[in-house]
Amino acid sequence: MTYLYLLIEESFRELASRQVIALDCLALGFDVVIAQQWWFHRHMEDLPPGIVLFKGNNRVQSALMRVAKSHGHIVTSIEEEAFGLIDESNIKSLYDPVSIESTDIFFMQCTIHRDILRKWFPETRDRIAIVGNPRTDVLLRALGDAPRARAARLRAEHGDFVLVNTNYASINPFDIDTYSAYLRRVGIGVLDPTVHGDLQRFETMLEWEHSNLREMARFIRIFAQRRAEIPVILRPTRRRTTGPGPSVSPRCQMCTSSPIAIISPDNGGAGDNSYELYHGA
Repeated sequence: MTYLYLLIEESFRELASRQVIALDCLALGFDVVIAQQWWFHRHMEDLPPGIVLFKGNNRVQSALMRVAKSHGHIVTSIEEEAFGLIDESNIKSLYDPVSIESTDIFFMQCTIHRDILRKWFPETRDRIAIVGNPRTDVLLRALGDAPRARAARLRAEHGDFVLVNTNYASINPFDIDTYSAYLRRVGIGVLDPTVHGDLQRFETMLEWEHSNLREMARFIRIFAQRRAEIPVILRPTRRRTTGPGPSVSPRCQMCTSSPIAIISPDNGGAGDNSYELYHGA
């Protein structure tokens, strides 16, 4: 009997991909436990030793890796946050040195990521497996019939529509604001405020996101003028805070002069069910 612990940091963006992995591993004979990473940290000394999959390699996760290793667990990781990255400095910043020491197998998305890790941490050469990224599997594989059935109902009810996601890592983040996103990066070790190159990369990201959002708003206005018969649905970022406040972030307001619908749990819309919306679109 081999236990496999699939750890989750944020369930709204990781649970679906963990379910995909769990289905495959159950078929292979593993006993699978899907757990929030801090629950695992509190109980790991009482859990049977097994294989633990961490979703990243930053300072926070590397501390958990070290403790898991001391309790006899096999430590594996996959850097899901590197999904759209190819820049060498960005990839390198995701790997805390402690994770390099503690991880038995690094699951990598592609050869580019593998080669960068080997260059900066040659001791990982024989501990790497290229497996892709489970976040793409969520889009390619249905988790049962329910999501596709709901997508079919959306298509039948609304017809064609364009779905626009407005969340960004920095200017419109899941964190409270950009400064909170900056502090989180510093806290988990992916940004060092004393290193000029790190600050420059962060500022470049801010500039790119601002430019991208402006173009998105421009696209919505032009599309609404030329294809008025097709509705545009705007999905705002879900905030980390649970207190009272606007359901639509200020970053979404720049698009609201166009004839669009804004979905959120507050207005009875589709909320965070992006999987169904993806297939509906």
